[in-house]
Amino acid sequence: MSYERWFSTKLRFVVMVEPTGGQTLNECVFVLRASNFDSAFDRAISIGEASQKEYRNAYDERVFWRFMEVVSLDVIPFEDLDGREVYSELVHLGEEKLILFGTEFNPKSSKPVQTI
Repeated sequence: MSYERWFSTKLRFVVMVEPTGGQTLNECVFVLRASNFDSAFDRAISIGEASQKEYRNAYDERVFWRFMEVVSLDVIPFEDLDGREVYSELVHLGEEKLILFGTEFNPKSSKPVQTI
């Protein structure tokens, strides 16, 4: 049995609405195990392909979630993933949404949503 390592992968999907096309991208992060980078890439491709879907929306238009690409694939250098960061993204807010220095925050009042 080969030794498997943890990887994280960010996959990009486009939401296509017929007949217009795609104006929305969805980026998803998955955690997976594989014995090496090539195997992890193959697994990422399999996950992306399996995550594609199609349905009809409220306007009876066909909607397709299509797998576009593997954006990133990283080895997670830890065996115990409890509390480990697997994704990070800097978001530029711009001047109109500037958060003033000294602003107080209360993370305990957060109301997280479930995305899956």
